[in-house]
Amino acid sequence: MPVSKRVDLAGLDVHYVDFGGTGPTIVLVHGLGGAYVNWLGVGDGLARHGHVLALDLPGFGRSARVPAGNTLEAMGAALAGFMDAMSTEPVHLVGNSMGGTLTVLERHARPNRVASTLLVCPALPGPLLPKIDPQWAVTLVIATSPGGQRLIKRHANRVGPEGQMRDTIALCCAEGDRVTPELRAALVAMNAERAAFPWGPQAFCEATRSLMKALIRRREVNAALRATGSPMLLIQGQRDRLVDPRAARMVVAANPYIELAEVAAFGHMPQVDFPDRFVELAGVWLDRAKMKAETPAASVA
Repeated sequence: MPVSKRVDLAGLDVHYVDFGGTGPTIVLVHGLGGAYVNWLGVGDGLARHGHVLALDLPGFGRSARVPAGNTLEAMGAALAGFMDAMSTEPVHLVGNSMGGTLTVLERHARPNRVASTLLVCPALPGPLLPKIDPQWAVTLVIATSPGGQRLIKRHANRVGPEGQMRDTIALCCAEGDRVTPELRAALVAMNAERAAFPWGPQAFCEATRSLMKALIRRREVNAALRATGSPMLLIQGQRDRLVDPRAARMVVAANPYIELAEVAAFGHMPQVDFPDRFVELAGVWLDRAKMKAETPAASVA
């Protein structure tokens, strides 16, 4: 198991785990409703390519909610503070789902602090009529509606930690039977632990509203995606039920500097059910990105 640690970021208590490794810092950023446990199957493998850290974004996992509201801006500020606290050198960011949105915005806001970005089924603006799972669409409607946090909490209490784990795997993994018993147990334990935190449902709903607002308005995220700068690879699963794969194709079509690896077998969280294949893809990318970062001509002005 990785080493569990905490850091104070301007008064905000943030939890993270350290998978070890040497070389440039690699920060893993989970998605909406996730936590550091989403990376347990791949952290050790990625640590062969650098010093790997996985944080719990504010309001998720073991990190406290931002008192003023768990918005993308607040979570982005925490990510930026975490990067600065962990490394004085540019950081390689790996972001899944909402974590991908945050890494895109961070790369645009502070290009000198980001050595590369690896987006894993990121939540990005896509077709006006996206194809998403009906179950997930209902969750989004509930989370963005008045009183949504009460319904989210009621559902969590009804299905319990193990039911939440099964729901997550069924929705986010293309082949749930590939998820190891150890990772299943870790997901259940995390669900049980955060059930005691009073901020969970509120943080989830606030983050959902902020994310949906950014994706609907599009302008800020699209501007960040069009920007040139450090290398970016987008891994997209064709069996993703939460993010329409067409969004990834639209992003790459608009910016030829972004590379796309579209994988037929992957769902929304390939690091969970296809850890070996994910580490292979991510490792090749990180090694290439490190070589580019070490070349003076590739540095970001």
